[in-house]
Amino acid sequence: MAVQLNELPITKITGEFAKLNESKHIIFPQILKSFNTTQTLNSFTFYDGFYLNNKIIYIYSQDKDKVLYNLNTVYEVPIYNGFCVFGSVYFVFYQNKCLVIDTRDDSHKTVNLTIDNSNQGIVKVKQLTPQMFAIITNNPTTIHLFGLDSAGAIASAKDGDTVNINSFTYATFSNPTFNIDLIYYDEKIYLIGDDYTVILDLEMKDLVYLITKETYNYRKTPFKELEDAGIKFIRETQSFYIFYNTVYNSYIYITKDFKDFYFGRETVYLTPEICFKIQGSSFYQITDLLQSEFAPITTYHEINFRLTLSYTVFQSLIINIPETQKGDNDRIATLNIEARYDAGYNIFSYGILYNRSNYRLLSRGEEFVISLYSNNAMRIENVVLIPAGDKNERKDYSRKTK
Repeated sequence: MAVQLNELPITKITGEFAKLNESKHIIFPQILKSFNTTQTLNSFTFYDGFYLNNKIIYIYSQDKDKVLYNLNTVYEVPIYNGFCVFGSVYFVFYQNKCLVIDTRDDSHKTVNLTIDNSNQGIVKVKQLTPQMFAIITNNPTTIHLFGLDSAGAIASAKDGDTVNINSFTYATFSNPTFNIDLIYYDEKIYLIGDDYTVILDLEMKDLVYLITKETYNYRKTPFKELEDAGIKFIRETQSFYIFYNTVYNSYIYITKDFKDFYFGRETVYLTPEICFKIQGSSFYQITDLLQSEFAPITTYHEINFRLTLSYTVFQSLIINIPETQKGDNDRIATLNIEARYDAGYNIFSYGILYNRSNYRLLSRGEEFVISLYSNNAMRIENVVLIPAGDKNERKDYSRKTK
C-alpha cells in the first residue's frame, strides 16, 4: 500500500525551516527580507516575540532575562513574567514592573505595578484576547483578569510611576504553587503547576466569569495526546504553542488554531511571518506564497519522515512540486532514504528535478528515514512511496490546494 509521507502523524515528522500547512502541503518558506543583529541569541532560551510597525521584539534569557528591540537595543528584564501587545504598544512584565515600548516612536519607560491597591507577587502574565490579559499572583495563587482600561493606564503613565490596576474578576486557589504556568486553549484557562492543575471556563456575557471545571493533583496540559507520544509542551507565545520532540530532538511551533506546523532546530519562529536563524544571527521575513518579484535569498530547508513497517520493498517515489523558487531543469532538492533491516543498512540519494515527479527506487527494510532538503523555497503537494507490486503506482496523487 502506498505511503503518503505528508499524511504521517506529526510525531513522525521533524525538520529545519520547514512548514506543514492545513492542506498537508510541505512548505519551504521563501525569504522576503533579512534583518541582521549584532546580538548573539539562543533558541533554547526564547520566551516570546512579535513584529509590529516594522519593529521586531525578541524576549530571551542570556545570563539574565532580556528584550531585544528593533534589532540592536537591549533591555534587561530580570525575572520575566509575560508579554502582551495592545494597539501599537509592547508590554513586557517582570518583577512587579512593566517595560512599555511604543512601536510608533520607539519611546520606552518602566512602570511599577500594584494590583487592587496592594503589592502582590506577580508570577505570570498572559494575554488572553486582543482586549484582555491575565495576571497570576502568589500566596495564595490567584488569577486576576484585566481589560484595555488597565493596559491604557500602564501605557499612559510616566517613567518610574507606580500604577494601580484593578481586576474586574479574580479566582483564588491554594494550589498550584510550583512552576506555575497558564495556557489559554479552546476558550479554557489551564492554571498549571508541577503539583496541581486547575481548568477554568472563561465565560464572557454582560460580565466575565471564571468558572472552575476540573482539578487535578498533577500537571496536566490540553495536549495529552502529543505529550504521550514524546512531544513535550514548552510554552505558549503570542503566535504559537511550542513543543519539543524529545524522541527526535526537534522543535515544533503550532499555530493557535492547530492548522499549521513549523519545524526547526536552529530556526526560532516569532510569528508565521517572522523567524530567527541562529546560524548567521539573522531575522527573516518569510512567506509560503512564492513571490517572483523578490530577489532569491537562499538558506537551508529540511524535512524528515520516519516509518516503521513490516519488511517492505519500495519501488518508486512520487513527489509533486507545483511551485519552486528555482523553476528550471536543474536539481532543486535532494531526497535521501535510509533503510534498516535486521543488521542491514543502506542509504540512497536522489536528485529531485522541477519537471519530474516519478522516480524509480529500490529501497528495502523495516525502518526508514526519508529526508528532503534544499536551499530553495518551494511548495510540495505530496511525497509518496510506492511499494513493489502496488497496482496504484500511476495514480494521480496531486491534490487541490484548499
